Amino acid sequence: MFQAVLIDYEFEPADIERRIIAEAGGVLLKPDCDSDEALRRAVAEADVVICQYRPLPARVIEAMRRAKGIIRCGIGYDIVDVEAATRRRLWVVNVPDYCLEEVATHALALILALTRKVRQADAAVRQGRWENTHLHPIHPLRGSTLGLLGFGKIPRALATFARGFPWKMLASDPWVEAAIAHNLGVGLTDRQSLFERADFLSIHLPLSPHTRHSVGKAELNAMKRTAYLVNTSRGETLDEPALVEALQSGQIAGAGLDVFATEPLPEDHLLRQMPNVILTPHIAWYSESSIQTLRTRVAQEAVRLARGEKPQCPVNQI
Repeated sequence: MFQAVLIDYEFEPADIERRIIAEAGGVLLKPDCDSDEALRRAVAEADVVICQYRPLPARVIEAMRRAKGIIRCGIGYDIVDVEAATRRRLWVVNVPDYCLEEVATHALALILALTRKVRQADAAVRQGRWENTHLHPIHPLRGSTLGLLGFGKIPRALATFARGFPWKMLASDPWVEAAIAHNLGVGLTDRQSLFERADFLSIHLPLSPHTRHSVGKAELNAMKRTAYLVNTSRGETLDEPALVEALQSGQIAGAGLDVFATEPLPEDHLLRQMPNVILTPHIAWYSESSIQTLRTRVAQEAVRLARGEKPQCPVNQI
């Protein structure tokens, strides 16, 4: 019998995971981990460790005496010290493609809501206002440019959905061949040009030391004053104080944000007070289908790791 340990999880009672793991001869445990020391004790005898939100630093990974791998329940794996896990010859696994269409759809929804000023119009109707002068100006999509910062699987899905709109699409990603973008109706450009030309700039970057705060004051100052920024990737890819400053000064027209540096977003955060900002509570990944896919894939990967098999979606090599 093998042990798979959940150190945090929002999908209680984890019945899907328990069933799949039990059918493979394992047991799923969810110990109380109210401190780092409790967390170290909890993972010490685990064959597989599953995490969702709580960070796994090197100090915790070093306490794993039996583990074959760590599974991040989601796409991003910045909460796991991958280098420490690799030194210990532990697989680090994620689920990189369970919600591609959901996130792409959410990004597009934010873009359209921003350009049509849906939030402001809704608020006006609720206040008894039935006119549009306070919404001016609203610009047409035709002739505008959708900019995609990063061109992995999610922005490619977004580009597929967005091809029917009368705008030009550009992307900046040094790792993507021009032919791949061209086949989706997207032109590749350099990073600086993307910020200067985009009327809608959608961030699609993984969080790493290289991308943390990579969209900051200089990038925001390069944008058009009529442009909108959307982030459905990771909150810390964006320098939030710089964004607040850009919004307050009118350097950009507005923003749509699903992710934040601190989650939940603090009650006194200035972004909450801005009418030209749409805020959603990190839900871009969600649909009933994506939840089922995510939970099933996590459990299946746990079984593979426990059996000593190579996982389907490793993020490191050991």
